[in-house]
Amino acid sequence: MEQTKRSIQLLEQLVATFPNREKKIVTHRDCHHLPIDFIESTYEKYKLELRELFDKYMKYGRHLSKIVDILEWYQISNIFTDEQKYRMSLYLEEKLLTEQEKGMHTEFLDSVLIHEWGLKIFITLYEFPTREEALQHVNLQEEMEIYQSD
Repeated sequence: MEQTKRSIQLLEQLVATFPNREKKIVTHRDCHHLPIDFIESTYEKYKLELRELFDKYMKYGRHLSKIVDILEWYQISNIFTDEQKYRMSLYLEEKLLTEQEKGMHTEFLDSVLIHEWGLKIFITLYEFPTREEALQHVNLQEEMEIYQSD
């Protein structure tokens, strides 16, 4: 009996050293409410940056994230709906690609450019001072949703 009490006491001491799980409060933000025509209208604002990304990194395809600091598709995939992302991809294909290139770079558009464009919209819409702060917010938002589902 004494041994059991001592074991319990040691376990309680050990548990007391565990860090407390902080309760994070993060305002849920996304772009689901944005109409497609509004999203498409932002293209002109970011056209030069998107063209530069396309011209510079398209050849790397899905391996791009291992080479440069660019978004992985899953990092912000939940801030736009599937329909919005699909329409953004079609719009980018129409605006960035020649007739001969259409259909050849879909993976790059879908895995890189729509998310870079989407992040720019998200940053502007919610007035994040930096790209890093916007990504940090999205990460915290994702964590919060995981904890709430537990």
